[in-house]
Amino acid sequence: MLAVSRVKALTRTAVWGAPAAICSVSGVAIYQGLSFAPSGMYNRLVEYSIAVCLLPIVCAGAVFAFLAVRWFLLAVWPRGVGIIADEDGLVLRLGSFGTRRFDAARLDVKYPFEQDGDLCDSTFEAFLPEEQQRSTLLPRITCPGSSEPINFTILRFVGMMENDAAAVLRPWVEAWQACHAAQEEPAGESET
Repeated sequence: MLAVSRVKALTRTAVWGAPAAICSVSGVAIYQGLSFAPSGMYNRLVEYSIAVCLLPIVCAGAVFAFLAVRWFLLAVWPRGVGIIADEDGLVLRLGSFGTRRFDAARLDVKYPFEQDGDLCDSTFEAFLPEEQQRSTLLPRITCPGSSEPINFTILRFVGMMENDAAAVLRPWVEAWQACHAAQEEPAGESET
């Protein structure tokens, strides 16, 4: 099991909270100064224009605040959060970000040396020796229905370096690759 870093979650809370506070405070301060009452000193059309121009800033502040609250909730989540790997698959228990389960049979796991050149996410990593890739890199882990490669999600949430995460997950990665290869092999034989 790889533990989700609550310190990293608090850091991301601050990263998203700062622009949320700036957008919200500046938006509220400017909106309070607007006067929509008809008078000789203020033109209501200008006031409405300013209000409309500020709307994206206030909306951005609301989005940033939502993200900050979500990361804060992960940091203080009362139940255990982490990445659980076993021979059946992978479970991401991410608190406020939800729980996702991926079956081993559906996981497509490939190191950079196993990927096609056009689909390879890495640049120079593909030229590292195979054993070094296996020991220091998390492979590209994809599954149908996943919005991004699962290895990116793992690295976003855990509080360790990639080579440490790769060392912990390596036995399971090899098991998932074997499971995936065993599933593809009978399909290949039936076509010939």
